[in-house]
Amino acid sequence: VTVTWGDDVNDVGATGSTAPTKADLTAVDLPGPAWPLYWAIRPFRLINDRVRGRRAGGDLGPYLGTPTGMAAAVLALAEPTADNLVVDIGCGDARVLIEAARHYGCRGRGIERDPSLVAEARRNVAAAGLTDRIEIVEGDAANADLGDATVVFAFLPTATVGRMLEATLASLPVGARFVSHEQVGASWPVAPDSSRLVVADGVTVASVWHRR
Repeated sequence: VTVTWGDDVNDVGATGSTAPTKADLTAVDLPGPAWPLYWAIRPFRLINDRVRGRRAGGDLGPYLGTPTGMAAAVLALAEPTADNLVVDIGCGDARVLIEAARHYGCRGRGIERDPSLVAEARRNVAAAGLTDRIEIVEGDAANADLGDATVVFAFLPTATVGRMLEATLASLPVGARFVSHEQVGASWPVAPDSSRLVVADGVTVASVWHRR
């Protein structure tokens, strides 16, 4: 099973802004005291990511890595187990997959078009001693085979996630989950099953969809 979606564009609203938008404040139902914390911390994390970020090859958008300390907490929304295969679309340096393997015992597969990031990801996996659990595939995420995925992770521009969401869910086996974060303010073609404020090495809002 392959997934195909439309041409991707850089969603300035998702990655170019350093402050929550009006849509952020109405996207999910969060406890009142939580929003000031989100407002205060999110800009600094985005600025830090942009300073460290590099533009990835292809059209998924700029590479902005999920903070390492946040990866396991975001994945927790999908309730991964050691029997699961986590597929990271646009995996960058493989930090999410490494955290998935360390915290949950998952197997992992990363899909990345940028050769320099593929090389870096493979070095990081090897340095973590996880080459037996994680593979990094150089290729186009739009044509990725997700038929054996249990959890799909995507930290991509909001517009990209919105376009790929329905096709991705349809390609997954029943019971699989799709999880993404920093996507507040989106008009989803399919509403997430749940969204949650995550405070771990920064602040974000994570959402998960279940394949039924």
